[in-house]
Amino acid sequence: MSWNSGHRPGPPGHDHEAACRADACGARTGCGHARSPFERADLVVSQLTAFSEHHCDFGVALPLARTLRERVDWTEVRRSAEGRAMAEAFLFLLERLDAAPDGTRDRVEGV
Repeated sequence: MSWNSGHRPGPPGHDHEAACRADACGARTGCGHARSPFERADLVVSQLTAFSEHHCDFGVALPLARTLRERVDWTEVRRSAEGRAMAEAFLFLLERLDAAPDGTRDRVEGV
């Protein structure tokens, strides 16, 4: 891979389309001005998919999630977090802090 192109690949789980939507509204700066619930979900998902066993700083993602809590499509966020242990742990924390709706109903209905 050539680094002369000026483009760096995204992290695992990076969604190029979500990044383009975020660029279009200036949301990559973390301003929270995404226009639709799906774009706001993209902001939260981008934080969740960056978590790993080597980097899991919930303190960075928590303020964003709390700011957007009533304007995010949480079903979409949970779908994107499925199977990612750190992301699921963060969603559990948000539910316990009442910063996100309880996902139990979504999981039961989704079975």
